[in-house]
Amino acid sequence: MEQDLNTCEKNLLVKPTVRTKQGEAAFSCYAAQLWNQLSDDIKKAPTVASFKSRLKTKLFSDAFC
Repeated sequence: MEQDLNTCEKNLLVKPTVRTKQGEAAFSCYAAQLWNQLSDDIKKAPTVASFKSRLKTKLFSDAFC
C-alpha cells in the first residue's frame, strides 16, 4: 500500500504487467512508460496550455540538444 501512495504522490501511472513484445507495444503500456519519464514540472502544469508548452520545449530540447 505504501508504494501506491508513493506512486500517487509522484503522479506516476502503473504500468500494466505484460508477457509479450506485442503487449509491451500496447498503448496502455507505452503511454504509462512515457508519462512516468516526464519531469514533475511538466506533469504538474496548472493548465493544458502550459502542459503543452512545457512538453513541446522538452521534446525540442531532446531532439536538438
